[in-house]
Amino acid sequence: MSHEITNTDGLVLHAEKAWHGIGKVVESAPTPGQALTLAGIDWNVEERELHLEQQTGLATMAHTPITTHKALQRSDNNQVLSVVGTNYEVLQNEELASFCYELAGEADVRVESAGSLKGGRRIWFLLKSETLCVGKQCDEVEPYVLCYNSHDGSSSLEFMPTTIRVVCNNTLTWARGKSQNKFRFRHTKNMKSHMRAAVQEIRDCFLSIEEWNKNMDVLASQEMSHDQIGSYFWRAYEAVQGKVPSLEDGGKMAASRQARADETIDQWIRTLHREANDHQLPVTKWLAVNAVTNYIDHNSRVNRSVRSDHADSTEARTWSNLFGGNAAKKARALSVMQSM
Repeated sequence: MSHEITNTDGLVLHAEKAWHGIGKVVESAPTPGQALTLAGIDWNVEERELHLEQQTGLATMAHTPITTHKALQRSDNNQVLSVVGTNYEVLQNEELASFCYELAGEADVRVESAGSLKGGRRIWFLLKSETLCVGKQCDEVEPYVLCYNSHDGSSSLEFMPTTIRVVCNNTLTWARGKSQNKFRFRHTKNMKSHMRAAVQEIRDCFLSIEEWNKNMDVLASQEMSHDQIGSYFWRAYEAVQGKVPSLEDGGKMAASRQARADETIDQWIRTLHREANDHQLPVTKWLAVNAVTNYIDHNSRVNRSVRSDHADSTEARTWSNLFGGNAAKKARALSVMQSM
């Protein structure tokens, strides 16, 4: 199935169904513990020894233990999830749910969606905080943090923040100044101690959304002139796509890249002024940044090979927009604006 959800996977959603139309809708977002049961991921990962079976005679077999690897198996249906090294540290679904609850602390953070992919090999929780308002016109932005774990060695445990702008569904990652906006924990023997040590830092990432909100308010209060718009879009384009060579230095290749840059920037300008006119808003730095992020979310190319989890371009784009390459591009576009 293109959405990677099999008949042994579960899913719980808040408010409305996801793109694949599968899942149990709940009236209000559950806690991580409730989502664990509702999503059907309240099973354990059990470790199994491996043996090499060799024939030693016509009717006899020898079973030699394999000491370098072990199998991981679901407790509810005995499905083998993967074969990993013996030092691989399992993080149970219940432990992930409890950690998500601990991260929320006293903040008003709830699970919007949770579930498993690829037969339980991927487990995720999507946490949502209160909707924010940017600018005097209250441009609504919804903050999220994805908690993502694997039971097949394909990835570390990851926590990644992002925001979704309600009016046009484009996304923008938030981070505390120059600090990281992703947290990763490898499946080693020290994994859980590292997680416990990072609780406050990850929780601070939740709280930092208020500071991010204030910074975006500043951008929404600053209007831009025609020349400032052109300067920003050109600098943002090179930050996102790479430096454009001059016509004198690059010949035909430079002419092609220059034309592509001009076409993209022209589209950004049209998006900016269309939104300002449609919603009777001033042309601000906030709108200019969102003209760029809107284009990246909906029009930029996405490399499907980056994550094999996603079997079609829609899923690959969603992941890239929220947490992958496109998210990094949008962060660079925002950084350019904040430096002006």
